[in-house]
Amino acid sequence: MKATKSRKVTPNGNSRISANDASQSTKAETVDDSVISTSEFRRKLASTDRKERQEAIDSLNKFLASGLQNGEERFAAGIWKALFYAMWMADKVPFQRRLADQISRFSINLPRTWTYQRAFWKEMCQQWPRLDVYRLDKYYYLMKMFIHSSIQHLIVVKFKAEEIEQFQQLLSEWPLSQRDAVPMGILMHVVDVFVDALKEPLQRTEPLELESSLRIPSKVMAQLCRPVFELAACAKQE
Repeated sequence: MKATKSRKVTPNGNSRISANDASQSTKAETVDDSVISTSEFRRKLASTDRKERQEAIDSLNKFLASGLQNGEERFAAGIWKALFYAMWMADKVPFQRRLADQISRFSINLPRTWTYQRAFWKEMCQQWPRLDVYRLDKYYYLMKMFIHSSIQHLIVVKFKAEEIEQFQQLLSEWPLSQRDAVPMGILMHVVDVFVDALKEPLQRTEPLELESSLRIPSKVMAQLCRPVFELAACAKQE
């Protein structure tokens, strides 16, 4: 299929998309959703071959740089089913952490980052009962990195009110929800790492090149913590 071939993103492609290229590919974005959401691409993301898996992840990174388009929720859900198994197949700790860092950082500059993150948390909650004790640590680390990336994204967008609101909504709907759909192990882990996630981005200059003097305003800090406070209040009442 010609349209599919023209929109295929390869690991050897250019890392930047020119304005001209972006405008010419607008029509193809919908096609690209369907191509990258195919079972073949998901198979490569979850491949037992590390090289093939990494090439697919690099391709996904380049595609996400252009933002999610039509059918974004369906696309994000399909991709996260594959990324979950990409993490599943990661065997050694250094590679596991490198992979977790990479796929969580996708969301820092993603225009529709909360769609991507919502798909991640939904998939984690659905797959959690399947995890054995030998795989828990790498997924705990992945969840920690996603909370960190959420805060980093908010820093990048300068704590816009609508972005903070979507962050609060995401936490309340998924990892910090008391619904039966959210495993207690996930909820407790997010509570455990949340404060550190607020501090760590301010202590790093990579990859955001932030000023070391940056501080989260107290008002913003209270807003970010509100889902945790609401959870604590509900638990106390019960």
